[in-house]
Amino acid sequence: GYIYRGLKPVFWCHHCETSLAEAEIEYKEKTSPSIFVKFPLKEGLEKLGVGSEGKLYALIWTTTPWTLPANVAIAYNPEATYVIAELNGELYLLGKEALNSNPVLKEMNFKVLKELRGEELSGLKAQHPFLDRESVFIPADYVTLGEGTDLVHTAPGHGEEDFQSGKKFNLPVLVGVDEHGYMTDVAGPFKGYHITEVDELIIKHLQEKGLLLYRGEVTHSYPHCWRCKNPVIFRASEQWFLNVEHNNLRKRLLEEIDKVKWYPEWGYSRIRSMVEVRPDWCLSRQRVWGVPIPVFYCKNCGAPLLNPEAVRKVEEVFALEGADSWWLHDADYFLKGEFKCEKCGSTEFEKEKDIFDVWFESAVSHSAVLKTRPYLRWPSDLYLEGNDQHRGWFQVSLITSVAAYDRAPYREVVTHGWVLDAQGRAMHKSLGNVIDPMDVVEKYGADILRLYLASMDYKGDIKFSYAGLDQTTEIYKKWRNTIRFTLGNLYDFELTKAVRYEDMPLLERYALYRLNDLISKVTNYFNVYDFHKAFQEIHNYIVRFLSSVYLDVRKDVLYTFAPDSLERRATQTVIYQTLKSLLIMLFPMISFTSEEAWGILASKFELPLSVALADWPTPIEVPISQEELRAVDLMMRTRDIVNDYIERAKLSGLISQPPQALVKIYLKRTDLGEILRDHLEDMKTLLRVAEVSVQDGIPSELGEEDRTSDPELGELAVVVENPNYHKCQRCWNYYPKLNDKYPELCDRCVKVLESMKLLPI
Repeated sequence: GYIYRGLKPVFWCHHCETSLAEAEIEYKEKTSPSIFVKFPLKEGLEKLGVGSEGKLYALIWTTTPWTLPANVAIAYNPEATYVIAELNGELYLLGKEALNSNPVLKEMNFKVLKELRGEELSGLKAQHPFLDRESVFIPADYVTLGEGTDLVHTAPGHGEEDFQSGKKFNLPVLVGVDEHGYMTDVAGPFKGYHITEVDELIIKHLQEKGLLLYRGEVTHSYPHCWRCKNPVIFRASEQWFLNVEHNNLRKRLLEEIDKVKWYPEWGYSRIRSMVEVRPDWCLSRQRVWGVPIPVFYCKNCGAPLLNPEAVRKVEEVFALEGADSWWLHDADYFLKGEFKCEKCGSTEFEKEKDIFDVWFESAVSHSAVLKTRPYLRWPSDLYLEGNDQHRGWFQVSLITSVAAYDRAPYREVVTHGWVLDAQGRAMHKSLGNVIDPMDVVEKYGADILRLYLASMDYKGDIKFSYAGLDQTTEIYKKWRNTIRFTLGNLYDFELTKAVRYEDMPLLERYALYRLNDLISKVTNYFNVYDFHKAFQEIHNYIVRFLSSVYLDVRKDVLYTFAPDSLERRATQTVIYQTLKSLLIMLFPMISFTSEEAWGILASKFELPLSVALADWPTPIEVPISQEELRAVDLMMRTRDIVNDYIERAKLSGLISQPPQALVKIYLKRTDLGEILRDHLEDMKTLLRVAEVSVQDGIPSELGEEDRTSDPELGELAVVVENPNYHKCQRCWNYYPKLNDKYPELCDRCVKVLESMKLLPI
């Protein structure tokens, strides 16, 4: 019951000689003639109070003179005010709003003689300006005021609203242009002329007859064919349609749209607004290739054979021979004499010559792909396409799915913008700005290309540039170096040597807490397809915490502590958990690098063969209290401030590197000072200095250069000194005193070397 054949105006490309769906239309700028045409009024003049004296013209405006031969009516707005106005001795009927708003009409100095209510125009008739035909006045609420003349030239064969008015008032549907773009018998003296040349001929003819008031040009957005890029026309023809009102389909479509998750969110309102007003879907195309419409026509009476069993007969042949068999055999090859015309009883049929709209083919892909393969499930989890497909694939797939299966064919829909060049221009061979992805892969590698695109907000258009790829390469190097460092420091680690989380030092438990936070955020971003936010989160984590803070300060533990010390094994445990989780999260962005690193990790530990087979990471149960988190946050904030003072000390020549420094921190807030004093060893580790002290109050003798203020810490002062401590040649840390027996080593290093039997005890 959804499918019918009927005469309706559709987009028509006379270059390609076929009808087009709305989704096959592109809107581009076009310059068209802009003319005001005089239709002589012939009946009803007395009711307007004009009598038979002089000529009275209804004034219409059009940018498509070629549609004038198909005119059968003039539409007016019954709620509007119209005027009879005089210009150069002639009388005109037009809208009051148009006379006051349209710049062309305003300059003509019309003299208003009388005002009329729109409803008073009922029953008027005009003479067609150059054909022996009447043009009747009809009311229409779609007549907008102020743009043209408030009287709309109406040709039901060349406009959707015109066609609907024609049905309502039983007007003839005249088609002035054939499928090749040539004027038909309807055009009278212009029959046989091509649509591309007839505009000027009609305008000249109107001028000669004295029925052209004004001629100009207008540049406006106009529909073009998506294939040949030429302007299209609106033309009534016999086509197959899908009725979007049948069985309450439009309402059901809107209900299903509400159930789908749309990314980005504006996709929801975009497709909903389109479905609310979309016309019936024109399914047929006039082409010599494509999937045929499996309909037969009675040779005797021309009635179509709309029979499900007949369609199944075609399906059986197509399954064996393919769709091309339609063009190779006659109708009886498919029907085998088993069917009769339901109208006249004849058994002789001929095949439909039209093919399906290609959008219908893509629209049923959800059924053809998912419902025919037991290892797939319907509906689809996700549809992914460009943001022009709300009127294309997304919409037509929804129509077929709801009509056939009563639900949407997808659970989620993601749309993306376009990839443009660095100047924001679309890529075209003619511009020489096309970037071949394989050229990028050849130069940078596939991971750089993936990472570059993952870093972009694809919901809008992406400006693609080699400068951006170079920047991404630097980011990639930082990530890869971090992965290499962590892999290298697991060389002697085994899971049997892992430290229980509750036995770990505070910094290790905090590092796992930060990893948990990363996993949660990245997972949430991936779940809603915000890849660029996941990228930013991972990058900030690697650069601002993992590499520059945790791994940096734990180098001392990794390189100088005893191999099996709790501190070193705890650090390795954290590194293992971090690297394993990080490689899985990085896999969608830098797949080859992640897989390469995972192969090394998997060869040492019992892990799945490929990172693609690993479970997505989940947060770890970390025993860390709110008080401890507060303490580390304060230490991290203090570290950022103190590092500025250490950098100043380096620039002034006071110290050459942070381990030489003795740092004194003075806090006005005693409660914060107490927290930091409880974690002085951690504070020293985070700052990588020789010693650190935290004292309450700020001495008056300290100058402004030593003082600062922080929203979290309040007022504080920092003093960096060089106590000229001694440098341990093994760990490179500085101490007030080195070992008595081994004067180049600190006591800690001596103990480590003795435990490793590298020094005599």
